Amino acid sequence: QRLAEVQEMLSGALRGLEDLRTARSQIVTLMDEFSDDAELQAMGDAAKAAIAQWEEQITQLKHQTYEDEDAWETRLAGQLRYLLDVIDGTGPPITDGATTRMQDLAREWAARKTELQSLSDDLIQPINEWGKANQVEYVRVPR
Repeated sequence: QRLAEVQEMLSGALRGLEDLRTARSQIVTLMDEFSDDAELQAMGDAAKAAIAQWEEQITQLKHQTYEDEDAWETRLAGQLRYLLDVIDGTGPPITDGATTRMQDLAREWAARKTELQSLSDDLIQPINEWGKANQVEYVRVPR
């Protein structure tokens, strides 16, 4: 059951990441097509910045492979993958340490999910409203 919970968190994080990257691409396309629309440009810039910030909470964007790679901080997706490996490798019963870590990561994922919903509602949805008003294709909202 714990393994399934961690897998669900990881899947949700990766799905959100993929959806936001798609949304960002669609926003950039809209911004390029309507480069003279100041309102769209402002909304698009705000959305792109928020997407980048959220993305950095989920995955390490600047990870490089050196001998001291452990010095690079692993973000939520990497931590969830590691925990999956630990739980899967040790099998039942799950250690107290793994259970505690899972609870910590569950709290972090809950915060990221809330941010994802806010980003969608507050930054992407206004771009979609702009798109509807201007009768153009708009952005797929993250799930």
